[in-house]
Amino acid sequence: MKTSTGIEKLDIFLNGGFKANSVVLVNGMKSVKNLFSVQFLKKGIYITTDNVSNVKDRIKDYNLKNDVKFISIGSEGGDKNVEGPSSLEEISIALDDLWKGPYLGDIVLNSLSSLMLHNSLERVVDFLHSLINKTKTKNKVLMFVIDDETLKKKEVKTIEEISTVIVSFIKNDAGRFIGVKDDCPDSLLEFNIGENGIELDEEFL
Repeated sequence: MKTSTGIEKLDIFLNGGFKANSVVLVNGMKSVKNLFSVQFLKKGIYITTDNVSNVKDRIKDYNLKNDVKFISIGSEGGDKNVEGPSSLEEISIALDDLWKGPYLGDIVLNSLSSLMLHNSLERVVDFLHSLINKTKTKNKVLMFVIDDETLKKKEVKTIEEISTVIVSFIKNDAGRFIGVKDDCPDSLLEFNIGENGIELDEEFL
């Protein structure tokens, strides 16, 4: 069973989407990866270090349909509010309280980099493994967003090794591309942003 990426043609390219139990790292262009994280999550829990109202605005602006509960880190407005990014145990407790019933779906953490700036790498890795163990028991997808430029190379490498899929949003002289690394050959796929979010330019059908 696979989970939709939220982008129809990317699902086709990936033969149905992300595999069950995938651990998806998202990096690259900030505004685009933030949009991708909400476009992906149809049902589940969105853990954010951003203001929840900003996340909800993205959902509204692109006519996305989500059945999501929010854990807000460091601000008000979530279904559960956590004091700050160093409160990893509190985040876990909030997740256990919300991740049930109709909201027992996939989990997004945006951004992991904020947690890494306030905790040791070892502590963050332990926290990630606890999230991975949760999603694996229910065959769900865990997605986390990072800001490469704020992290050390060792930190980025460690997080990449934990991931099973890496999705990168890249802008260069040739255009804007989604880079996908999983168990198929690495690929760069040109994209644009329409009224309903991120769309691939290539035809795969």
